[in-house]
Amino acid sequence: MRRYRFGLETVLRVQRAAKQKAVRELMLADARLREDVQVRDAARHRYARFTACAPARGAVEQFRAERAVAGLLAQSASAAERRALKSAERAAVAQARWSQASRRAAALERLDERRRAEHVAAALRAEVALVDDVVSARHALLAMGEAYEGGEPQ
Repeated sequence: MRRYRFGLETVLRVQRAAKQKAVRELMLADARLREDVQVRDAARHRYARFTACAPARGAVEQFRAERAVAGLLAQSASAAERRALKSAERAAVAQARWSQASRRAAALERLDERRRAEHVAAALRAEVALVDDVVSARHALLAMGEAYEGGEPQ
């Protein structure tokens, strides 16, 4: 019997490569998300720490300077929050792409396994049929030999 060959092997290889690419993209998106969340948390902490301090008593220029710094810190925290949200969206998209690629590759792998098992079963059936033919032929030859030994052909 012929050696087993999966007809969709090329498609399976392409799907496996797509899955590996999706895994790499997911890892990068997760790393970017972790980084952006750390930056966001640090910006929030700086803003909270600055605004928690009691307002200084003194000149109007100092008050305005502190409010300007607080505004800049608030803008920085807000920008960091937006970056973290965008990173979370990208990570979710990467997760969905990986999941889809993984499902496609798994479906083709299951099909390959099923077809390989069918091939093995067909090979076993062919082997059993061959053995049966050999046994039947040998039995027929032995029966013919016994008939001739008895002196009378049948």
